[in-house]
Parts: sequence; structure tokens; C-alpha cells
Amino acid sequence: MQRGMAHSYIQKEDTLPVMRGRWRIEYQLIHHPHTKHLFDLRYNEFSPDILLNQIFRFTVDNLLFHTQDPGNRRLLSDLQDWLTPVLKKGQISSQELDQVVFTRLIERYHPAFNIARMFIEHSTPMLSSGKTTSFAFVFDMNVLFEQFIAQFIKR
Repeated sequence: MQRGMAHSYIQKEDTLPVMRGRWRIEYQLIHHPHTKHLFDLRYNEFSPDILLNQIFRFTVDNLLFHTQDPGNRRLLSDLQDWLTPVLKKGQISSQELDQVVFTRLIERYHPAFNIARMFIEHSTPMLSSGKTTSFAFVFDMNVLFEQFIAQFIKR
């Protein structure tokens, strides 16, 4: 995300006071022929509000709600600020996750998407062969055990 959010062209239809894109004259003549100061238009807008970023926003919002670690909370707050222009969705379905198509321009987000998918589907990574790509989620057990003992002794 530090290198920039994924953007794509989104087709929009709107009534505007200026010409932009294609004028939908047949629609305007049928629905409001007497309006001379507004135009019914269809145009493409280069926007970060795409499904991939909506998935990231949903995941960041949910993780921010559940995390208690101050470092993670700070990083997730930064991500949430960066994802502000993206529409907030209430729920993400598995069908929407399957609709994401990775082009060469957004291929770098594929590992982050896999992690987001894991959190959304409440699943754990499984090692298997085939088309599914996975990632390693490894802890240094020495450090983890030391922290556990330190917290245990403090309590």
C-alpha cells in the first residue's frame, strides 16, 4: 500500500451540467426532454474504489476492531486512513472474493489478498499442492516462549 493503491476505470452514469464522456441523448430525450442545462452521460472514472480495495478496507476495519496490540493498531489505522476513498462494505461474500481478477498491474497485491481472504473466510492456511498459492506464517518459538514466561511471571 505504501507504493500506492490499486486503481481502475469504473464506468459511471450520471446527470451533470458539463459534458464528460458519452452523451446518452436517447435516454435524456425519453426521461427528461425539457431539461436543457443538464446532460445524461456515461463516462469512465479512474478510481481506487474497486473490489480489491473494498476487500482490503473490510479486512482492515474488522482487524482494527479485534486487535489489541498497539503496534498493530497503529499500522491498521494508517491503512484505514489510506483506504478512506474506498467505499466501506458491510459484508464480503465468497463469490465476491472469487470475482477479483489479478492483472499484471495489481499482481503485487496477490499475497495481501490471500491473507485478507483467510481472515474473511475465517480459515487457516493449509499446505497443499495444486493451483492454490499459500504463504508461510511462522513464529520464532524461542521469542514467543520467552514473552509467554515473562508475562506469566508478571501476573
